[in-house]
Amino acid sequence: MFTEIDRINSLMSTYLDDSQISAINRDAAAAPVDAGPELFQLILRSLDISVLTRGAFDITYDSVGQHYDFREEQRPDPATVTEELKSINYRLVRMNRSNNSISFDRPGVLFNLGGIAKGYSVERGVKILQEYGVRHGRVTAGGDTRLLGDWCGKPWMVGIRSATVVGPDAVITDALSTSVFVMGVDRGLRLIATLADYEGIVIDAMGRLYYSDGFRPPETSNIETE
Repeated sequence: MFTEIDRINSLMSTYLDDSQISAINRDAAAAPVDAGPELFQLILRSLDISVLTRGAFDITYDSVGQHYDFREEQRPDPATVTEELKSINYRLVRMNRSNNSISFDRPGVLFNLGGIAKGYSVERGVKILQEYGVRHGRVTAGGDTRLLGDWCGKPWMVGIRSATVVGPDAVITDALSTSVFVMGVDRGLRLIATLADYEGIVIDAMGRLYYSDGFRPPETSNIETE
């Protein structure tokens, strides 16, 4: 399974100059780039979610995001942000289904799959476990978790810190949790309400909990927030 995670990272990491996503970012504004079927389909799903969320989820955010380094407390100046914002728009992406190629309408557009690739990785991890006959397990990548079966005959217990979406597909829940975080409580949970089989919980900065319609708040709360 770890070999599979490494394979996905080598395909989708913007930190690797020789990854396929880096090749797209480098060349797609000049000419169509072959993404290969796997990456093409994941990017296509990402763009579908951009349409669904009206741009709250947008993998072209790295056009500005590349200039931030939170560990080094580095951020771009306002002029750079203003200029690079022109390149953040999923509508600037052209997908050619006939040959799995991708092109950009203008220079400066950059993909980053950080909001969906981890969900894809845990889905692939669970699939591998199932192929080996595993019926119960948990695969986690950062804040994205895919559950298989149960925990020793009991329900899984999952801790929640901020926007969380639960559903049958970790690729979608990964993208939706990012979208809800960006959209805020009201718009985010209204979006979740339109999607069958998906539910959400949001904890705001004051520690207040908000639930989508399919989740029922506990009758008594023992949650303490600092």
